[in-house]
Amino acid sequence: MSDATAQAAPANKSRKRSARFSEAEDALVERAAARYGLTPSAFIRGASVGAARERLGLPPERRDRAAGATPPQLSPEDRAARDALRVDTKRVGVNLNQLVRLAYRGVIDLGELGPVVEEWAAQTEQLVALLGGSSKGVAS
Repeated sequence: MSDATAQAAPANKSRKRSARFSEAEDALVERAAARYGLTPSAFIRGASVGAARERLGLPPERRDRAAGATPPQLSPEDRAARDALRVDTKRVGVNLNQLVRLAYRGVIDLGELGPVVEEWAAQTEQLVALLGGSSKGVAS
């Protein structure tokens, strides 16, 4: 990290921990941090605290923009695609919920839910890919 990008620790962050990374690990952390608009230090701190809270069975910490966490910037086209995908995914979820309720009442067979679950899974894969996760199964 250059002197130009070095930052003073916030007043409420008085404790310091050190860790060593391979070049590949460091590059991975830097790319991930940049994707979320965070410094590598903030990304590592958030990932570490999140993992520790999960291991201890504590609820996730709520983060807001005031804490320095800014979401990655999306182009207008990506935002429109994300919003359309969110609407479609919600519709599939509503349909799935209605079908599950009918199945619990004995009106339909649970086996009939297969196509709805498959569609929901495909929509979820697309949403994850759009948000920067795995692009497995998503056509470019």
